[in-house]
Amino acid sequence: MTVVAAFAIGGFPLLFGDLLLTGPTSGRVVAVPAQGEVQNFFGESGWSISGLRQKVCVLSDSFAVAWAGSWLGARVAIAELRCRALAGPLSVEVATEYLASEQELKRNPAAFIGLTYSDGYLHQFHFGAEELHTPSLGLAYVSGSGANAIHEFAALLQSMDSAATGGPTIGNQA
Repeated sequence: MTVVAAFAIGGFPLLFGDLLLTGPTSGRVVAVPAQGEVQNFFGESGWSISGLRQKVCVLSDSFAVAWAGSWLGARVAIAELRCRALAGPLSVEVATEYLASEQELKRNPAAFIGLTYSDGYLHQFHFGAEELHTPSLGLAYVSGSGANAIHEFAALLQSMDSAATGGPTIGNQA
């Protein structure tokens, strides 16, 4: 199960991604630090955890992206986005135009969600991800087989009361 998302809490944008890769059961032993061996996590479903991969990538001082879907498609696209981001500020428009034109993503689909900083603001963007509108998170982008967890989180957040002391900033609250 994978989940990547971008949303804002109190107007403070967040980019979220997990680490797990899943796929058909291969018999390969996979261990994670907090759980130990996890290759049989899904029982006899025919699916297993096949490894861990970084799902959120900071490509420059002003550009970060999270991915879900094909590791190969994501790897090719992120390598190119990194080159473009290191050459100069990377806009949402340039990034999404490139992603739409990348042939490897047509063969090995991946979704991308990210944040870019320009003109003094953080801007969310997405390519191939679901757009979600909720009262608690505002506009959110989600993708991955575990994206429903963000739907549940938004509903839970809306029904929760919170109390804070010491005057936390919006960033602290997020």
